[in-house]
Amino acid sequence: PEEIRDTIDLDVQHTFQAASRNNIIWGLNYRLSNDDTTGNFVISLDPASRTQHLLSAFAQDEIRLIGDELFLTIGTRIEKNSFSTSSLEWEPNIRLSWNTSDTQTLWGSVARAVRVPSRIEQAATINGALIPAGEQGNALPLPLAVTIMSDPELDTEEVIAYELGYRQQFSESTH
Repeated sequence: PEEIRDTIDLDVQHTFQAASRNNIIWGLNYRLSNDDTTGNFVISLDPASRTQHLLSAFAQDEIRLIGDELFLTIGTRIEKNSFSTSSLEWEPNIRLSWNTSDTQTLWGSVARAVRVPSRIEQAATINGALIPAGEQGNALPLPLAVTIMSDPELDTEEVIAYELGYRQQFSESTH
């Protein structure tokens, strides 16, 4: 199979200091992706061409709680894509980071994320095998095709992620 894909991706991001304790980052993104595919007997997509849109915005505030040692980061990403059955996808997150020294950091976070299904997962037909009539695995008088069909009703997947981490810088070198 062949695929021709054209993608336009526009990003805007802005960072600023609000008061003495808040570092705010916000941004917008738009992605337009158009594909045109040519299938064969093994794999094909239906429809053969598709245009997908993704529009998102995010905002995050890193709040200095105690000097350069303890930070609370809260934020969210809001997304509208071509796949979600809901009108908007909200992806909030919260993180607490503690710089225990100049070279060590501990953190914990909770976040909601979504995964958009791929084009293959929603629009593909895959012919995995053709078993001739009367062969082992096919007692029928006709050939048997083993086919995998995608699910055009497949929606985005959601995960609530819990994270604990530790970071150690072992050297001053930047190599």
